[in-house]
Amino acid sequence: MRAIVLCLSLLTAGCAGSVFHYEPIVDTRKDAEGNLVIRDTPRMWAEWTRHIDSQVAREAAGGPPFAGVKTWETHWALAIKDNQQGRDNAQKYIDYVIEARRRAGLPELPSDTCALIRGIRALPFRSEQQGVDPRYDALMGPDVTTRLVADCITDTTPMPDPRQSPNRVDTFVAGDAAYMVFTRKSGIAFESLLPRVVSEKMARDGTDAYFEWVAQPGNRAQLAARAMASGTN
Repeated sequence: MRAIVLCLSLLTAGCAGSVFHYEPIVDTRKDAEGNLVIRDTPRMWAEWTRHIDSQVAREAAGGPPFAGVKTWETHWALAIKDNQQGRDNAQKYIDYVIEARRRAGLPELPSDTCALIRGIRALPFRSEQQGVDPRYDALMGPDVTTRLVADCITDTTPMPDPRQSPNRVDTFVAGDAAYMVFTRKSGIAFESLLPRVVSEKMARDGTDAYFEWVAQPGNRAQLAARAMASGTN
């Protein structure tokens, strides 16, 4: 059972026929709670890139996904979700999926966009500034639409606050980064999609007013809906 779980975690739906089907030995360690974590070793990286390249080639050639999954969008969403935990340097492996699909000329997926957003570690001071964070640069490029970014505003995955500001918060989530990227990419003022009382409070309290409002039930979904309805592409 452990070998099957590890195999699925490493290769998701494309595990059948892999080396691990016959030799279910992977490089692992145990975390503080005793859970197995796949280590980031040269062997694990080589296996990952080989299988992702194979899957991307299959998608580019018009082939179906693996293991009865109906769409490639679902396949990659599962791959990214399953590898966010239980693996050392998970973002490195997720980034490879995104990069391999781009090299093959395949369209961006919402799951790709949200993974990029979750990986941002530094937001530039100016929206047009490049070279500060490669994931931010990719999100601001022409291959990612503002609608794909807006889809991620409801993502509540915790992440480090990437703002270069002394007022960082400990409750920052991917949806907050998504909204910040969305406003920069679309040219919409940050406070323009917030309720008037919140935007007025921001003039006094800064972004604390935003974080206080967006944490209330239903408000994040409301913000995402307003972003999607703002007429951006």
